[in-house]
Amino acid sequence: MRTIEVTDKQYEQLKHMAELMHEQDNRATANPIFCVYKKSEVPTSEDYSSNCKIVNGDYDEIYESEEAMIEAFSKKEEFMAEYELLTEEEYNKIDLDWMPGDDICELMEWQKVYYNIENVPVTGQYYFTEEECHRHIKANSYHYTEPFSFVESAWRNPEMQLLREVVMSLVKKEEVTT
Repeated sequence: MRTIEVTDKQYEQLKHMAELMHEQDNRATANPIFCVYKKSEVPTSEDYSSNCKIVNGDYDEIYESEEAMIEAFSKKEEFMAEYELLTEEEYNKIDLDWMPGDDICELMEWQKVYYNIENVPVTGQYYFTEEECHRHIKANSYHYTEPFSFVESAWRNPEMQLLREVVMSLVKKEEVTT
């Protein structure tokens, strides 16, 4: 048997990590490694998603949805002040009860961009304990869109499995108080 020297502080941190690893819910995953995920908008076809944004020719977002665009369009004075593309006479000819969003987009030279919202992993943010994963999310949530923890398995990763085993061996499961 070999001995590895660590500082007292390192030992205490590793021991605490071992206790957490024994206590935490493994979420029905062998050799769980916790990672940060976030929500991300992914462009898609209109057949695939009902989520859409209204954008101008430079792809700057004008409205977050078709409903928001139609609601804004129905407020004549505000709309006319913001978009000087229509004369009052042209605006008055429009029957808002019958004009669909596609026609408003065509009239204003805007377009609908469809997108899907997916959970996308943030690579390189992996943790042995769920607690540390949550601590990272809390401290850095401004970097992510709706971040949350997710569990991956260290399956077929003998290096990670070995590290987990070494750390967890510092504390026997029976010693962990819950």
